[in-house]
Amino acid sequence: VGGDIGGFVGNANGELLTRWYQVGVFTPFCRNHKEKESYDQEPWRFGAYYEDIIRKYLKLRYRMMPYLYTVLEEAHRTGLPVFRPLLLNFQQDRNVLNLDDEFMVGADVLVAPVLRAAQTSRMVYLPKGRWYDVWTGKAIPGGTTIPVDAPLETSPIFIRGGAVLPLAPEMNYIGEKPVSVLTLDLYPDNDGAASGDWYEDDGLSPAYLRGVIRRTSLRMRRTGEAQRIELQAAEGSYRPAARRLEIRVPAAEAATASLDGTPLARASVSRVGERLAITISDDGKAHTIVIQ
Repeated sequence: VGGDIGGFVGNANGELLTRWYQVGVFTPFCRNHKEKESYDQEPWRFGAYYEDIIRKYLKLRYRMMPYLYTVLEEAHRTGLPVFRPLLLNFQQDRNVLNLDDEFMVGADVLVAPVLRAAQTSRMVYLPKGRWYDVWTGKAIPGGTTIPVDAPLETSPIFIRGGAVLPLAPEMNYIGEKPVSVLTLDLYPDNDGAASGDWYEDDGLSPAYLRGVIRRTSLRMRRTGEAQRIELQAAEGSYRPAARRLEIRVPAAEAATASLDGTPLARASVSRVGERLAITISDDGKAHTIVIQ
């Protein structure tokens, strides 16, 4: 499922093509395609300025591929769509009854695209709870409509507080290189909690039909001054190649961490911007991490 990015008939321009990519990167089928009678509309057709912005969003797509794959498996298994009106996820919120210019990707990613030429800002409604700007990491209270700057470089995207977002390294195509590090970005809700799971299979064969899959769950909760992260044992018989898990949580200052009661070495705990990153081996077993 996906539209022809840039439009199949007629001629796009650099702005339209860029804004179209900002939506298209979330679709299962992401392709720039058009009739041969029109002029070319590859990302480089309109110059380096537009090409660089489009590259930024294609990189985001491949970073988010573990999340997108998980959402697609959920759609296959349950019938829930990948793209969802906010009403589907927030059925008790009357403010989303007629909201049709924002959408959810799965349960955790809210996209508010720019839909008009020369538009550089827009109003965005965020349902109740806590939300995070994907570009700045800033936490924003929900239940309100906010003004958001949206120059051509920036499409408003928000992550739901309480989510766990699995991320892969940047790639030019699926399988270009091994995933040596799988990043898990945790976005705590107002109570300091987050939970989620992610799905994997070999991505090549129908072995998943025989149960050769892997589903892993993670939960975080606040206990006093500490954050407790519980990684559940992986379910299923699929075994990915050897890799590490980089678990990242918001942290205003340096902190210490322990794995199953043993303090982690300094090399396993680092800072990435405003987040604390904890790196452990992915052995498929259950583990408990405590940050304080």
